[in-house]
Amino acid sequence: MDDSLTLTKAQIDALTSPPRGKVYEALRRMGSATAIEIASSIGKSPATIHYHLQELIAVGLATEVGKIPSARRPVSVYEASSRKVRLPDPAAEPGVSESMRKMVSNSLKRAVRDFEDSSIRAEENPDEHLAPMVIRLNVRLKDEDRLMFEQLIEEAVQFADSKRTEAGRPLHWASILIETAK
Repeated sequence: MDDSLTLTKAQIDALTSPPRGKVYEALRRMGSATAIEIASSIGKSPATIHYHLQELIAVGLATEVGKIPSARRPVSVYEASSRKVRLPDPAAEPGVSESMRKMVSNSLKRAVRDFEDSSIRAEENPDEHLAPMVIRLNVRLKDEDRLMFEQLIEEAVQFADSKRTEAGRPLHWASILIETAK
């Protein structure tokens, strides 16, 4: 697995599909997994997961890394092609800007749905102290400070990954850093 991958237009287009994006995120989070394990993780059928995995393989976002023996036939094990992905320079490939807008828009819509679900669960289960949290930042930073901020976000993700447990409370976090004109 590569450490970092700059997405192509075809890869961005593949991730524009919300279910496929969830499959990809689950695979990156799990490291390596079977379609059955991913299905269990995100509540979809193994056949649906297998379909999306084949699409991810076709664009180079996932690979089949092995087989596990089973009673009927060997079960494929998959891995994401990279732990980190970066958006490309919009001028690098025709049409990539539109694809990036669609992908980010779908991600934001999913974040809103997740927030709404979390709010409902918090209302229905007040004793569990479920509270959705929104962190918003709008600030100007010098280039070196912006790079440090991005590094701190990456370290927070690595910390959370290292502390992952099945018995813990689920946490969904998406960070989108948008560099705007001065």
